[in-house]
Amino acid sequence: HDELISPFRLIELENKKDYHTSFFIDVAGKPASVQFKAIIDRVDDLGGLTRIVDYKTGADKLRFHSVAQLFEKDGLKSNKAMIQTLFYTYIYQQVHGIKGVVPNLYLVKSLGTKKQAEAANTVFNQGSKNQLEAELLESVKTEFINFLKLKVEEIFNADIPFIQTEVEDNCNYCPYLSICGK
Repeated sequence: HDELISPFRLIELENKKDYHTSFFIDVAGKPASVQFKAIIDRVDDLGGLTRIVDYKTGADKLRFHSVAQLFEKDGLKSNKAMIQTLFYTYIYQQVHGIKGVVPNLYLVKSLGTKKQAEAANTVFNQGSKNQLEAELLESVKTEFINFLKLKVEEIFNADIPFIQTEVEDNCNYCPYLSICGK
């Protein structure tokens, strides 16, 4: 796969320094902050663009329908890989004080196949045809941060009761499965 996109310059692989950044929110009308942390699989430079590359071994997809759908409480069409890669992109941009970082997803099961070759320069696709590049990508990243802020504020808001998911598949790999008994 890398031969298809070369030449590129590798910046880092799974940097163990753990990227940290503060994320500012409002909780019950008061300013607060939380610390975000990431260990990013790969950062490279391709033609002057800094890319975050996240490797996935499961059945992840390169497509999503909307940023709002990514944050639906019991969304069956959420793309966790998209959320994670955009999250890593945000943290990297904050730590380095830069913009224009491009999130990329490598689906390990399809590396070296025609499917991956066709998607070699694809970041993510919204819907069926719109590849996320340039202005569209920046718009999606801004929308992602806005939804992330709302979700984190909801988590820390004591006035909003915690309600377990109704989608049992969401519980399959939950570290709290033994506590809740679902």
